[in-house]
Amino acid sequence: MGKNTMLRFAVAGLLACSAPVTMAELIITGNIQAEIHTTKTGTNSDWVTGTHDVFGAPVGGPNNLTFTIQDKIGDNMVAFARLSLPFSTMHDRGLTNRESAVGIKVNHTHLRGGRMPTTYKKTGLYLDPWVSTSLEGRILGGGMTGGVYRTAEGRKQNPTGDLTHSGGVNDLVELGYDSGKRAGDGINIRVQALMDPYKGTDRAWIASARYKTKTWSVVLTGIDADYKPDPEKTSNIKLGGNYRIGGLNLTAQYEHADFGTYDNSADAQYLYTSAAYRTGNITYAGWIAKFLSKVDNEDALSYALGVQYHFSNKTKAYIGYRHTNSQNDVRDQQIIASGISKRF
Repeated sequence: MGKNTMLRFAVAGLLACSAPVTMAELIITGNIQAEIHTTKTGTNSDWVTGTHDVFGAPVGGPNNLTFTIQDKIGDNMVAFARLSLPFSTMHDRGLTNRESAVGIKVNHTHLRGGRMPTTYKKTGLYLDPWVSTSLEGRILGGGMTGGVYRTAEGRKQNPTGDLTHSGGVNDLVELGYDSGKRAGDGINIRVQALMDPYKGTDRAWIASARYKTKTWSVVLTGIDADYKPDPEKTSNIKLGGNYRIGGLNLTAQYEHADFGTYDNSADAQYLYTSAAYRTGNITYAGWIAKFLSKVDNEDALSYALGVQYHFSNKTKAYIGYRHTNSQNDVRDQQIIASGISKRF
């Protein structure tokens, strides 16, 4: 075979390899946060300073590396998948699974399944200006349900907290509808079903309905479950929303909760409200909350105040103070925290 013939075969091969190929869209996003915090727990303990974190904060932060895949597979039909991997900043705790789900979207409706946060969590955290920092209202903050409660011996994991404002849940199937161009705009409806037993929960349904505009939103969401270790823990319900005018954002939320409560009791209530005001690169933010328990001496009043400085839309530093005052002094807590957070 002559050199010219070999060259023709080589050029033909290159042209074949360069033919148009339809590929799925891959989007890589994430967040990394570092924080230093000083904590005083109870009435007789000393202040303790540390940087040890769980995904960017001492209880649970925003750190994640997320891969989102979208592929148009027909007229008005898109296949999508998401893999979100949280990690710690200050010590060796790397890339675990927070979310791994795959689904199909047709027009404004989608169906997906896998491991994912509940819609109860996703429709509430945006109301907290200090979410995923030590100043947040959930969990030990006493302002929202979550995954960790405190006893005389220290912090304890709440096995049903993942259904509320903490972590992801395995074996969820979700049917969703979004009326806006982006998920979450306009009318947003989610119905989730727990398909296999999870941490003592035989069955669970989680649902939410939210209406959102540029200036205000309102959300109603709830959980109904069979929790075998404690038949009294059957349901949570939450009503909340926000109103934005200029640089001021006001939020309020009410929870009636059996799952993920501050003292691990059932039939508890939370009243939460927050305000955040941004002027230029600075945001002043705070919240106040009341926890009401059916158990004697377990009610708590909590609040947080702080300042955020925005270097850009994706980079900020913050400093603030959070105080939780419980009738049971064991659950008292004060935190001074500062940190820096970077989205990408």
